[in-house]
Amino acid sequence: MNTQKYQKSTLKILDFLLREADKEFIIEDLIQATRVGRSAAFLALRQLDQDSFIRLSLNGKQKQVRLIPSRENLSLKLFFDGFRFQSLPREIKLPLALFISSINLPASIVLFGSSLAKPKPQSDLDMLIFSKEEVEKDALKKVKEEMERIGGKTINLHFTSCPEIEILLNGICLHNYDFYLETLENRLDENRRRTKEKMLQSAKWCSSLFHNLSEPDFADILGKVLTEFSFFYSFLHSRFGLSKEEAKTFFYSSQYKKDLKSLEKTKDNFKKFEIIKLIFQKLGEKFV
Repeated sequence: MNTQKYQKSTLKILDFLLREADKEFIIEDLIQATRVGRSAAFLALRQLDQDSFIRLSLNGKQKQVRLIPSRENLSLKLFFDGFRFQSLPREIKLPLALFISSINLPASIVLFGSSLAKPKPQSDLDMLIFSKEEVEKDALKKVKEEMERIGGKTINLHFTSCPEIEILLNGICLHNYDFYLETLENRLDENRRRTKEKMLQSAKWCSSLFHNLSEPDFADILGKVLTEFSFFYSFLHSRFGLSKEEAKTFFYSSQYKKDLKSLEKTKDNFKKFEIIKLIFQKLGEKFV
């Protein structure tokens, strides 16, 4: 990947979308929120779309944009958060560094609150702690008290098993980045997991179609493939409540209608499979 193509406007938009990853934006609103020039914004969005950072969709006549919340994309939040952390006052960074360096546990720790929103040397430090395992709270509190005495800052520890999405998005992860990203990905997009499941189901039906090229139930399997494709396409466009017929209507009126017409015209089962394989690859590339 040529990183030189990522200019300031592109990075600014990406940073914004990473911190608003639970939302979808009309492009005009995104331009206004990021204060990026209109031409630069459209160039940036085109590049981000090509590189699978965002998904563009139509809502009536207006284009909308949303971050694709994959683990790979979300990991870039750590990059931007590194700059946010370094810009904090030294009076805040010192006790944070002391605390993080003094613990040894599998929990993720996220800095949030006033020390980030309006950082001042006198700000208290609020840290959210969450883990797959039981956290030794008493041991952590002892470390906290020691670091408060040495670092001269009040540290507030907040324990949870289900962190709020707003804190995950707006806070800075200080410890156990892998579990933080896993939690963020899971909290962010249940719909993405559903879409991935539909993609895998579509792949299984495509495989079944190939293994039944000469069988009498080929036509029935082809019908099931097209049904799966219809839902997969609908899920890709965040339409999760459609009936089977509604999903098919949506899919058959899409950019794949030429491929679908070719599918109807050909009588050769192998050629039908080749068309189906091509459609699946196009759909799958929209997801990954």
